[in-house]
Amino acid sequence: AAGTQAMGDTISETQNKLMMRLSQLRALEELYRHLVISCPAAAQQVPDLARPWFGAAYGSKVAPAQKAAGAGSNSSKAEATETAAAAAATSRLRCLRVRAAHALSTCQPPDMLLTSLLPATHLAQDVHNKLKLLISKARRPAMLAVPLTAAAGSSGIGSGGCAAAGPPCLQGIHLQQYVEQLVPLLPALQRHLTTALSAIKDPPEGDYSVLLDGLPGASNPSVTALFGTPAAQRVVEAVSSAHALAMACLQTFTLLLSCGKELPGPLIQAVLTSLAPQEQAAPAAHQQQQAQKVLVRTFTACRHHSCLRSGCSNLQLELAVLSLLKGITALAASRGYAPELQSRMGAKISEQADKLLQESWQQQASEEAEEETSTPGFSWKGQSVAIAQLLSLLISYAPDPSDKLLALVKDVLPAVPGKVAAKQQLDPAGGCAALCSATFTTWYKVVFEELCSCWSKLVKEGEAIIAAAAREADGSSSSKGKRRKQQLQTNSQGIPDWDEQQVGQLVGHAGRCCEAFAAIVTLTKQHTARNGVLAAAVKHGTSYVDGMLKAIPLLKVLYESGFHREVVELVPAVQKGTRLLQMICTEGKARGAGSLVSYGPAAKKTLESFVFAMKAFCLEMGDGDSFWMGNLKHRDMAGNCVASQMYPAADHDDDEEEQDEEDTGMDEVKATDGDAEAEGSAAYWTHTTGSQPA
Repeated sequence: AAGTQAMGDTISETQNKLMMRLSQLRALEELYRHLVISCPAAAQQVPDLARPWFGAAYGSKVAPAQKAAGAGSNSSKAEATETAAAAAATSRLRCLRVRAAHALSTCQPPDMLLTSLLPATHLAQDVHNKLKLLISKARRPAMLAVPLTAAAGSSGIGSGGCAAAGPPCLQGIHLQQYVEQLVPLLPALQRHLTTALSAIKDPPEGDYSVLLDGLPGASNPSVTALFGTPAAQRVVEAVSSAHALAMACLQTFTLLLSCGKELPGPLIQAVLTSLAPQEQAAPAAHQQQQAQKVLVRTFTACRHHSCLRSGCSNLQLELAVLSLLKGITALAASRGYAPELQSRMGAKISEQADKLLQESWQQQASEEAEEETSTPGFSWKGQSVAIAQLLSLLISYAPDPSDKLLALVKDVLPAVPGKVAAKQQLDPAGGCAALCSATFTTWYKVVFEELCSCWSKLVKEGEAIIAAAAREADGSSSSKGKRRKQQLQTNSQGIPDWDEQQVGQLVGHAGRCCEAFAAIVTLTKQHTARNGVLAAAVKHGTSYVDGMLKAIPLLKVLYESGFHREVVELVPAVQKGTRLLQMICTEGKARGAGSLVSYGPAAKKTLESFVFAMKAFCLEMGDGDSFWMGNLKHRDMAGNCVASQMYPAADHDDDEEEQDEEDTGMDEVKATDGDAEAEGSAAYWTHTTGSQPA
């Protein structure tokens, strides 16, 4: 018994020493990073450190520095030389061996869980970097594959052609081999994730000393000096350490779940099992049902990883949680689980994305404290990538994407005024903290992109329904592609035996998409001074009309199958937007705005094709009397007739950013040669509108 006790004490002492060394490495890592960036000369004096490979942090600096070192002015050469020296110092770093990650399984007493934050962060980031590198190598085409080299610090994970380069410890290791070594560590990684999330939701009191409590040498003057440096203090604070650890764990699990094509099913199931709460194993006869239950439990457990209610979370952490949920939902779709299950999971993701867009992310601090620190808080301006991700999740995973799009373009986006004072650029609008005058262009572009994507999905869904109904009606098992092509090209009778309710819902979604198209193009009248918005309208509007042209065979089948009124009503809704697109093209030519002029020719060609395609459609359906066509005059955004060729000189900035108030007013362009006819034409439906061509 005494020998066992002594052995236990020895193991515990060794573990504590290991934890202390890894904690110091975490601080040294940040200190070295600071030296490499701010003082390359001092970085060369720092000895080699055994630490994870983090070439991605400096990969973007290496290649430009090497290229610029031999060319350019004297100042640029000096800067390039310093950057190259920093890269050379970084290349001296060694990486941890793969088996070093097993230190994540080191057990700590319940009263010392916080001491695992720094060491676990050091190791978890190493695991994430290695996994990301191997995945990029596995997904690289064979002809472009580059063997792993010993240049550990010479390139980054995402640095173009050198993406396959990596540390020597990964030579000869493939993705599946590495994941097989990681599977025993996944429960430990999940425990560290739980510890980190607990520290975020309930932050501990005290400084960095709480992360070293109980470790040997914590009071050593050299350790105190290291952790007291400003560079190290950014990472050794409890909440920031917990954020870094949680991000590394969440990103690692997300990467593993995204490897459904590269990894066998049992390994993916092991990842899900490590994330799901433990439960008794099911009999072998019910393994399929058990796998689905594990996935559902995993999704439910990962939803609780959100720390939004604690007030100590941040946007990056919540996006990482959403990415993990998205990966689980994609896995459910790839396994062919029930659409109802996928819809419920998607609705939760859309709901969470909506909450994040409404969050201001301002820390709960008094006004006096904000005035004393004078540190700028979080601002949605400059968060275009995050806004695009959240909007994409909000729309694509909504129960009815077309209805969500229509609500956004009719109720939310119009809340942003066209002219805003400089002090009001960041004021929230439309009930979303992420929507303001400074971020409106990003919202407009992303919503329009999602509208085009939604329409494309509806067309594919309709073609699939028709092809399935045609096969069932013919009682044949012909190939799907050939059957669909034959059915969509037919001009005879429609398909009588499809699901009327399903097709009715499809037509309803299409109607809302067309209505949203007209509404989002109409928003340009409210923001005529934003060249970025006008350019996005022309670009994505042309893409949407192209989608309408591709959907004409589908519309013919729907028209012949009893959906006469619904199909005809789609065209006037789209027509409202196409007229404005013609005006925007004319306005862009008058302004001389490069982004607008470049999209103009293709847009006009597509709009012209749409008009004549609709005319041919009506004649082919035997309803030519309901359609007539007239010439469309050149008009600017204000509705004034302008000349077709001669334009007064205009000096407009082609920026997509907000302009000053005195520059936001548009110059009125007057016609010099009277009313000139446009190059395009306008289509009219006599039974739905009585308007005359303008």
